[in-house]
Amino acid sequence: MQVKAVFKKVSFITIFSLIFLSSVYAQTGVGIFPAKIEIEAPFLKNTFTDVTIFNPSQRELKLKVEVYCRNCERDVKFFENKIGTLTYDLDVKAFPETITLQPMMEQRIMVKFPNPLLLKGIFKTTIFGREVGIPVYLFHFDEERFDYRVVASTVSTQIEISLVSGISLKFLGMSKIYFMLAILVLLLIASFVYYIYNKKIYEKYEKF
Repeated sequence: MQVKAVFKKVSFITIFSLIFLSSVYAQTGVGIFPAKIEIEAPFLKNTFTDVTIFNPSQRELKLKVEVYCRNCERDVKFFENKIGTLTYDLDVKAFPETITLQPMMEQRIMVKFPNPLLLKGIFKTTIFGREVGIPVYLFHFDEERFDYRVVASTVSTQIEISLVSGISLKFLGMSKIYFMLAILVLLLIASFVYYIYNKKIYEKYEKF
């Protein structure tokens, strides 16, 4: 009998909690679209995409919008031994960062992905038992893939609700072949300038 009484109490509490949570979610209903985006960011250009956040509820909602990278931290190895990590900072921004949605309204959030010549990153390693972070700027070649999440979180509600839209980013860099050709051309130009410089000096001394 005691077991049945306990079971009834647990069932009642569970059902009450589900009803309470359902009512709260109904009051703060909010959605995001699309749930998944795949984009390509060309080299040396700014790429934009957008997500739409909508409020189908009957109350005003305030939301904070943030962008997170899921795989921007990479291991750095030297002869197969990990010597630290490199965290890319692509300066991805969402705007506006805070929004207020009226009942039955929606708003587009723009996300900007800059693709500069040099990528900024933080190299973290351990020196004499202490972790240090060193800013670095790197060329990037061919193609890199980054996974981002656009997270919209409710502010000042009974239960915080977070909505997520995933962005799969194909980040295009410079071609390794073109880079090597450019280096070769620069070396040829430097050699030619050095040759002309030495030739003028030789001709100058020949006159004496």
